[in-house]
Amino acid sequence: MSVSFYYRRPSAWTALFIILPLQLALLFYLGNGRSAWYIAVLTLLQPVPYLECARRWWLINQAAKPQYVSRLELNKMLRDHADSLYLGKGFELKPEHTRHLHEIMDAGMTKVRSKGHGSYEIHGVEFHAKAVFQSIDDARAHTAVFGTTGAGKTRLLELMTAQAVMRNEAVIVFDPKGDRGLRNSLKASCMACQREFDFMELDLLNPAESMLFDPLGSWRSPSEVADRITSLMSSSASGAAFKAYANTAVTASVIVLKKGRKTVTLAAIRAVLGNFQAFYTCICTQCRAIRLELNAYEVNVYADRIFQNADPKLQTLRTFYFWLCSSDYIKPDPELELLFSVAAMDRAYFEKVTAGVQPVLNSLCSGSLYSLLSS
Repeated sequence: MSVSFYYRRPSAWTALFIILPLQLALLFYLGNGRSAWYIAVLTLLQPVPYLECARRWWLINQAAKPQYVSRLELNKMLRDHADSLYLGKGFELKPEHTRHLHEIMDAGMTKVRSKGHGSYEIHGVEFHAKAVFQSIDDARAHTAVFGTTGAGKTRLLELMTAQAVMRNEAVIVFDPKGDRGLRNSLKASCMACQREFDFMELDLLNPAESMLFDPLGSWRSPSEVADRITSLMSSSASGAAFKAYANTAVTASVIVLKKGRKTVTLAAIRAVLGNFQAFYTCICTQCRAIRLELNAYEVNVYADRIFQNADPKLQTLRTFYFWLCSSDYIKPDPELELLFSVAAMDRAYFEKVTAGVQPVLNSLCSGSLYSLLSS
């Protein structure tokens, strides 16, 4: 078995405070002879890290000075580098920087006292920082920024979004923490570029200044709306079977609104789910509309017999619909057939399977959220 021993070098300041007094004492006691000066010069060649100490002092002072870039300077950079994105000042990490970093760490200089954050040893391996640019083509792909708290991630985002605003591009920012500084920076960028009317903000906690947003403003099919809503159901109420039935009920509610030519909103869907009779009413309306549209003798005779009663039975309406399909008067309508299946449910069972989705809709339609999300 072999045992390895490691020796840790003293820090730069420790070596400086130990060796420098010895050199001064040597100069004092040797007098003014020429030989004394020769010896003094030789002692100055001892491995005292003067340059490392100077570098450390420079790092501490530079870390305390914030680096700012004005909008005029940023605008000039955009003109000079139209196809690039300015990220700040820095350098490309090369193998010689890695070797220098290990030398600094081996010398014991692994920490620098400063109010900032981050590894200043890395910045200390290169004195001459240059402007760092990223190709806009690369920026269009995914970009990840890592850093500890206070390292400057938000400031970098402000810099990137400010340039996008200057290039007259659209910028969408999702900020779960609600950083007011970032919000104010984005608004200031829009105002500086005379795009103040392009700045729109969705703030659920501040409806007075928030824009209106319709989460159901764009959809292709009723089932797509149902998928969006049921995906928010809590795990306790989202058993596979109940979630599937809830999805069907929401889909049918959207169909009722669609066939009634009403705007599909969260509040409207909640209202339909709370009125089980709405599905039967929609079926009756659709059957009467089909009869008027066809205006055929056999259809009128059949429909007159059905609608003698103001409220015909659901099974009678179903039979009438399938007779129209089998007689080639109309093509099968999957949406209407889904309404038949939902309307045929037991009312108590319907309320049970929709109990998991009702709290979701209630939370999205309560208080100020009603005017923001359902207007």
